Amino acid sequence: MGRRIAIVEDEAAIRANYADAFTRQGYEVAAYADRPSALAAFARRLPELAIIDIGL
Repeated sequence: MGRRIAIVEDEAAIRANYADAFTRQGYEVAAYADRPSALAAFARRLPELAIIDIGL
């Protein structure tokens, strides 16, 4: 199993907090501020886990 996580969160501070926490645990983290940028990235390569703001 891979260790790639995608975070989709429009609040910059929350996005950075999640990214920092998972990076410290050894995960490769990709963070996106909005749905279109996340979907474009997911079309190229899917993460093993996506954490998505429910409002997006």
